Amino acid sequence: MKIKELTIYENSTVRLNALFRDKILIYSKDNSMGKTSFVRFILHSLLFKISSTQNINMNDYDTSIVIENDDGQIITIDRNGPLASVHINDRTMTKNISNDDERINMQASVFGIDNKTLLNNLLGTFYIDQDVGWSMVNRGDVTASYNSFDVVDFILSFSNETKLEEIQSEISYVTKEINKYDAIKSLATTEIVNEAKSEYVLDDEIKGLILEKARLTELLAIARQNLRLLEQSYKSNENFLNVIDEYRILVKNGNDKFVLKKEHIVDSNIDLGMVKASLSEERMKIKQLESEIKSLEETIEAKGMELVNVEDLSNQIVRGIKQNNAVSLSTLEAIIAKHKKSKSTLEERKRTLAKESEDVFESLREDIAFMAKELDIGEEYIDKVDQLVKLRNVSLWSGLVLSKAVLCYRYAYLKLLERKLGIKMPFIIDSPGASELTEDNSCSLTNKIIEQLPNHQIIVSTIHKTIKSECSFDKVMVVEKRLFNKVNY
Repeated sequence: MKIKELTIYENSTVRLNALFRDKILIYSKDNSMGKTSFVRFILHSLLFKISSTQNINMNDYDTSIVIENDDGQIITIDRNGPLASVHINDRTMTKNISNDDERINMQASVFGIDNKTLLNNLLGTFYIDQDVGWSMVNRGDVTASYNSFDVVDFILSFSNETKLEEIQSEISYVTKEINKYDAIKSLATTEIVNEAKSEYVLDDEIKGLILEKARLTELLAIARQNLRLLEQSYKSNENFLNVIDEYRILVKNGNDKFVLKKEHIVDSNIDLGMVKASLSEERMKIKQLESEIKSLEETIEAKGMELVNVEDLSNQIVRGIKQNNAVSLSTLEAIIAKHKKSKSTLEERKRTLAKESEDVFESLREDIAFMAKELDIGEEYIDKVDQLVKLRNVSLWSGLVLSKAVLCYRYAYLKLLERKLGIKMPFIIDSPGASELTEDNSCSLTNKIIEQLPNHQIIVSTIHKTIKSECSFDKVMVVEKRLFNKVNY
């Protein structure tokens, strides 16, 4: 899979448009220029749940990304607020992706993967985040929020998905029980600081306002989608007419010959005018909806502040627990301990199943060991790499060795996806110098990854001049001014 083009819209206007090649460097002399935000917009547009950066709220922007899958199909994904549309050939699918199940279903169509566990772990196979990615080897957070990776789940998604789903369901149930009894225990030992003075009841008017806001928000997303389609239509028609003038096509009419010009196209000006009028109408509709939503938000906030007394509401909840708690604290603790033991047993069952997945295990082991040698991890670490694939932790590693291990494992995950599913995901690396690497080390490792993954798209973001000057990239995107404005949210 390769990313071909990304367009980011702010208030229905193109904020940034980028064309991609196979090996891309995103470079700026200074930090805080928007490179990480740009990288995360790529992931956001691919329908991953991605937290916004410190100064950019990605939900304020719409995106359109064009990708080419490994079968040569061109796929366009438009993301507009809570709505996303996937266009494959002549088919279009639109869903509200605020629902995680719907979002995962759309990703299944995009990536050609019908395995939910694999999709939940997919981001950790091809993306190294500048904040947490350089310490994630075989399990842990892929991004600061929302995304994690577990090599056990990754292995089992190829070899024993059905059994994995059964165990995951049991683990999910036990985890909810642990959280429930922990909450009861916490509330049962909480002191009421002041007597409750009022009862809180959600006002019917507020309920109506919230529902109306949801309705208008969905209409706004649809309007933005319509605007984008109209803009594309206007541009396509305009380009077509310009091409006619440019190519000076000779047309024969009876015995006469003449050069075809755009004014010869019947009703072309009328058609363009109609699209332009529709554009104006859609923009006005968007402004009106945005204004109405903002007014509703202000009304809801004002009325909510009048009705809610947080301290009183909290005390009512605690009092209810205390009055109806017929179980002792020691019994609660025993129940929690029992559930935790059950969860530990289930996790061990998963690890055992993963170790029995010999073909997947061996594939990972070979690729990790190969890349460890390529990256010149000393012989004393090769055995530890072999142990790591057997699901041990990586706390014994740090500095340059840990950074090399991170690259070894991502390489192995990418190769496994290619072997098992025929999918070549892009390798996206944010800030290779953010992990105690020197500039020379960062450049050397980057070149080695480019060399060993010649058929994968590779996207690197950095401030290192050496990587810019000495690494083999097809295209360098130089960021000379901030890509995005600061926002407060």
